[in-house]
Amino acid sequence: MLDALAGLLQTTLFTTPATSAIAVGVLFIAYVVFGLSGFGSALIAVPVLAHFWPLTAVVPLMALFEVTAALAVGGTQRRMIARGEYLTLAPFMLAGIALGVTLLLSLPSPWLLVGLGVFVLLYGLRGALRKSQAFRRIARGWAAPLGVTGGMMSALFGTGGSFYLIYVAGRVENKSALRATISAVLGTSNAVRLVLFFAAGLLAPGVALTAALLLPVVLAGLWLGGRWHARVSREQILRGVCVLLIASGASLLVRALSLL
Repeated sequence: MLDALAGLLQTTLFTTPATSAIAVGVLFIAYVVFGLSGFGSALIAVPVLAHFWPLTAVVPLMALFEVTAALAVGGTQRRMIARGEYLTLAPFMLAGIALGVTLLLSLPSPWLLVGLGVFVLLYGLRGALRKSQAFRRIARGWAAPLGVTGGMMSALFGTGGSFYLIYVAGRVENKSALRATISAVLGTSNAVRLVLFFAAGLLAPGVALTAALLLPVVLAGLWLGGRWHARVSREQILRGVCVLLIASGASLLVRALSLL
């Protein structure tokens, strides 16, 4: 029995007690943030996990968690989802994912990543430095460029959430509707990517088993973040989101420079 259990654990991503403890701690913090804002978990977790697990395993693993988190947040508050904004953004997001998959056939230019990193970084700085509202209301027409860009970046680099967030935060006023809507958008994006990962053979049994073992940690983080969500204002959430955008832009730049 113990030998069988040990053999099963050897197929997971867990290699040492130290890396396992780091993974538990990072994922808990990442999903407290997701439970609070509906965004930011992959930004926090992926750069850390990629230090000791292969990125080809980390990205599908996080996609599994993101779909679960979106169902947990958006599913329990589906009435709060701004359906008009979701339905406006979703087709452009899917078109961007399709475009990104097509571009995977050729090597994407790192200079594209540099430009997008600068854009996200400056947008986050702009919001953080504003004394009044962090995100101005934007026109619905922005769904096309932001949705396509976000979808393309999700497929190419696994980093498209910042662009979805800029649109949703610029259109949705209510903080609970903001959290529910962005989690629904990310859930849809990650569900599509999961299908692609499965078709490409990246969703290995070891990755799925690792996800199952870490799922209680993710759910605990979501629960705590959800409790805190009721205690903070929309402006406080958006200020925190701006910090995440700044970090996201910086991480895009670092990744781009590593490709040059």
